[in-house]
Amino acid sequence: MNKRIFTLMAAAMLVGAPMSNLAFASSPLIAVAADATGDETTREYTTASLANGLKFILKNSSNQYLKAVEVEDTDYYTTTTKTTTDASEAAVFEIRNYSNKTFTLWVDGNQVVVKGAGGAYSASDKDDKVTVFLAKKSNNEVTDKTNFAKICTSVLGSDGKDVFTGTAYTRVASTDAGTLNDNLAGNGFSFQFPDAKVSPEKNPFGNQMIAIEASATSTAVGGSPAEGLYFVLANEAGKKLLSEAGAETPNNEKIKAAFNAATFVVVNPLANFGITGFDKNNAEGQDFTTVKGEKLASKNVKKDGKIAYTNAVYTVSEQDELNGAGEYTIKMKALIKDDDATATGKEVYVGVYDLLGGGLKSYVTTKSESTNLSLAQTAGNNYVKAADLLKTSDVALYNIYFMGEKPAENANETELNNNWSGKYLVNKYGTSFTSDAVAPADVDLKSALAQWYVTKVEAKGLVEFKNLETAETISCKLYTTDKAGIYKAVISDLSDKKGIEVVKLVPSKGIDAFLTLTDAQMKQGAELIFNGTGNVTVKEVYMKKDKNDKFVPTSDSDDSYTWKFEKSSSAKQEIEYAYLEKSEVKAKKVDTLAVQSYFLVSTKNGKKFGLQEESEESSVYKLVEVGESTELTPFVFKKYADGHYAMIAVEDGFEYADDIQQADIEGLYVDNSSTDAKFATEKIGDEKEYSHITVSFLDLGESLEATPRHATLDSDEGAISFKADKNGILEGIIAAEGLTFWLDTADSKADMPAFYISKGIATEETPETKAAEPAALRNFLYFAQDSAEFWNEDKAAYDEDKNYFLAGTKDVKAIFRPAALVGVDTIKTSVNNQTVLVSKEAEEDVCLAGVENFKFYITKAGNGYKVVPAAAQDKFLYNLNGKLGFTSAEDHALIVTVGAGDPTSNESIDNAASSIAVIAGNGTVTVQGAAGQNVKIVTVLGKVVADETVVSDNATIAAPAGIVFVTVGDETVRVAVK
Repeated sequence: MNKRIFTLMAAAMLVGAPMSNLAFASSPLIAVAADATGDETTREYTTASLANGLKFILKNSSNQYLKAVEVEDTDYYTTTTKTTTDASEAAVFEIRNYSNKTFTLWVDGNQVVVKGAGGAYSASDKDDKVTVFLAKKSNNEVTDKTNFAKICTSVLGSDGKDVFTGTAYTRVASTDAGTLNDNLAGNGFSFQFPDAKVSPEKNPFGNQMIAIEASATSTAVGGSPAEGLYFVLANEAGKKLLSEAGAETPNNEKIKAAFNAATFVVVNPLANFGITGFDKNNAEGQDFTTVKGEKLASKNVKKDGKIAYTNAVYTVSEQDELNGAGEYTIKMKALIKDDDATATGKEVYVGVYDLLGGGLKSYVTTKSESTNLSLAQTAGNNYVKAADLLKTSDVALYNIYFMGEKPAENANETELNNNWSGKYLVNKYGTSFTSDAVAPADVDLKSALAQWYVTKVEAKGLVEFKNLETAETISCKLYTTDKAGIYKAVISDLSDKKGIEVVKLVPSKGIDAFLTLTDAQMKQGAELIFNGTGNVTVKEVYMKKDKNDKFVPTSDSDDSYTWKFEKSSSAKQEIEYAYLEKSEVKAKKVDTLAVQSYFLVSTKNGKKFGLQEESEESSVYKLVEVGESTELTPFVFKKYADGHYAMIAVEDGFEYADDIQQADIEGLYVDNSSTDAKFATEKIGDEKEYSHITVSFLDLGESLEATPRHATLDSDEGAISFKADKNGILEGIIAAEGLTFWLDTADSKADMPAFYISKGIATEETPETKAAEPAALRNFLYFAQDSAEFWNEDKAAYDEDKNYFLAGTKDVKAIFRPAALVGVDTIKTSVNNQTVLVSKEAEEDVCLAGVENFKFYITKAGNGYKVVPAAAQDKFLYNLNGKLGFTSAEDHALIVTVGAGDPTSNESIDNAASSIAVIAGNGTVTVQGAAGQNVKIVTVLGKVVADETVVSDNATIAAPAGIVFVTVGDETVRVAVK
């Protein structure tokens, strides 16, 4: 078997890579003999002892290799009459549980079983099975050596039955340059001889080397051999030769120049150790040296210092691949005389010879036979091991992040897209599943499309990952580095991509692949938001019910229909993953992704809706009420890698693999290709403009009590305050001492009340009369999304004002905007130096829309509260380097405590529609402008001290000293009574 693995990729990795030299231990080679038929791919085991871990293949008298087959519906293998002439297809048997000449057999990590009569086992045979075996010679003598002729069942009180008839063999693997070079993440290799009884004083192969295929240089370097391997020192010149020889379009002049500059390890025709019994004329006992490539020629020329090419060319093989992997037999054809160019040299082995059986001295030298030579082993490797990646029982699930070489600063768009450094590996839907790389800001790491589980970890760092959602496979070779979780990588499946030569495996922090709602969530109201992608005029489209009771797309969020959910059928995905059990890689099946489908339920009338095609000829869909005779499909909400959902109609009683795991599956989107937008379905991989859906729940949790109040907003990070930046914008900040704000209820009777958060602005002017007093001008906390991103009429595109983003982010600043509350849902402010009214809905020549940007939910979070914009319920107030902004990362939300604040002695009821004033005095509270209204005064302990209808516009009511709450009508203010 020829091991031609990742040769060109290893060549690329070598260039510019540091050298390393790690220790590696291997078991001694088991004695083998050449195959009698001349087959060079296998060797027969001779008299090795049977032992735990011994592996072999079986060859019968017809020169056929035996196979074993999996037993359906079990984890077993059993015997079969099938055979093969290809040793690589033969069953590899492993001995385990060896004791007193009996043992169990395993193939591919699964136990071999047979029926009691010795025949093939099937699941229906149940307990009629034998799992213990012994080996016999041809004369039926039980043996504990590999010189057996058959394997039989071992049954107490019985002679047992023949199961496998054949002789034990191993496989031979010829080794190419790529296999050697990738030992240390493509950094080359060196040879040591650990089985030598005495370490040689000189090891010409002990320096870091690179293997070069002779065939890659033979054309450029006339007269050089076309087969075998050169060993060159792994310096810059050696790496240059590897790069030129492995170029996609080789340049013979460059190859020759690199060849001449490289340093080669060669047999020295002029130096012989003179070992007794060695035949110098057959090139035995020779020493080695290093020379530049320019000194190599077609023959030895002593006077010119030339050495024949053949003295620099080697062949390398593993003569016992199954039990002696990594133990190399090195051969070559050495010329020691000034022979002509047609001479082929003498065939010799290279290894360590110990004088007098060891104990005196040893040499790295040449010998006509391999007997009494210690074989070479690579001096180290940093292949990833199963223990580096796998868990002991659970799924090893990762996000794969690329950390390779970044694109050049002047890279064009194609080069940028082709470089995946700094991005996460994801799978995408389309005509077929495809791999892609996505920037961290655009990926939800809990999405199953961004998660990969390990299915295999094999020899020499070979690892297989599967995507958690699509089951698409990525195979690679990984090498450890000095940083945990970061690996050098050779990914042949992605060989056309750049920046993937280093990966970071980030352990999964949870799976959020499909919308799965709790009972409480299903009772909450939610709206479906269809998010525009690309250069769209309208960024969000909603679902509304028109006057004909038909659900149609709308860009007006106020018309958005509110839904609840009702569960329909569900399905699960089964995966088979690799795990570690007592240092052995095993496989286990488990259900992972839970997929729940739902019907939509109207929050207005409780009616249930599903999806129905308007006609068989169209892809236009409508939501239809589910009746007794109406067969409608429920939905699943599948999460895209970016965190939005695809809304997919499924049949009731669907199955994951058949109905969900399809590359061309269709999802609901808004078709705006004509004048009248409509809902339709299309392949979710087509990434239609309005196919990425947000399920936005309106209930944010427990709210701060809907009572107007003065309050400070403090946190562990500091207190909320504000100051003007260089552009005059009042930006929210974290300060050592905070301000006292007025929290006014915007809609106190709502299920989730919102608040205006403001700070009064001191003025020196006093109105002549009460009627002339304007609405109080205050600085209001404002969600400035419309200032940060806005439609530019001149450009006919969305534009940005970076002054409204937190530095280095796309997170909108929290700012304070001078404004006056002139109605319960109307604010007067200034836009572009023009005084305007802002309300819930725009009205031409009257007011603008956007009052929701002034409103905030204050919801319970642990021992404090989160501040959430009413206009963007997926955003949270947070602190970044002392500046306040709004983030979509809820775990970064600033948790504030609502303190008592410092009330003033004279504070108006903060409702611009009112002219009522409350004045605290010594043991009294005076209420002005409230004739005919009810006034209620409550202490901080909840004691009602007054509850009466006042008849005067200047009513004075007795009250205890301290903080009291004065309610006039629906409005409440807190004052301090002296």
